Amino acid sequence: MTIYQKNHETLARAASGDPEAAIAAHGILLRGLRDYFECGGERDLAACCGLPSPTARRKLELLNRDRWLCEAARQIDADTPWGRSVQLGLELRKFSTRIWPAWQRKAEPPPGASMLHTCLFRAVLAAPEKVPTATRHLHRIVGEVDLHSQTSFELKAIAIVERDACIAWEESIWLRESFTDLESYLAFRRAEAKGRIIYSSDMESACNVTKPRS
Repeated sequence: MTIYQKNHETLARAASGDPEAAIAAHGILLRGLRDYFECGGERDLAACCGLPSPTARRKLELLNRDRWLCEAARQIDADTPWGRSVQLGLELRKFSTRIWPAWQRKAEPPPGASMLHTCLFRAVLAAPEKVPTATRHLHRIVGEVDLHSQTSFELKAIAIVERDACIAWEESIWLRESFTDLESYLAFRRAEAKGRIIYSSDMESACNVTKPRS
């Protein structure tokens, strides 16, 4: 999960009344406001708060959904990849109709939940409006599950962040004035997405940060 997804999740939890998330959201929003005023409102407030664009957010949600569906598929024993996809589809439909209605307002699966149900919970939570219903669609996601790794999903997430950053670079004079070139901005966004940049406690702006984590 990139820092952009974490920021979105934190703000969503704060909006729903989570007191711990509200403390973290306070820092995110203050940093965002400072950046917003520093750039003269050239970038929208959501971008200044470290949130991806709507298009990038949807892509990250689907990527996160697919990651957890692959993890769910790994919990199923089947003779063939297609058979595993069929079985996963049955489990997903049962989960969506029988279990999800009772769990959908939870931030985490209940204690004692099976690994399969935990994975399905996180998959549905990531994109509740985009749950695969057709076996062929599900098979396109998990058919080669053994080829998918945590690293491959992280690389795909970074690629989405980079595409979003390139669009922002083209649209923002402020960014082009704040960074020497596109590559330096992309490097910053990669480090930020991986959580390697620590923002100072006095809410410095995105261009004035403390040293990256080792």
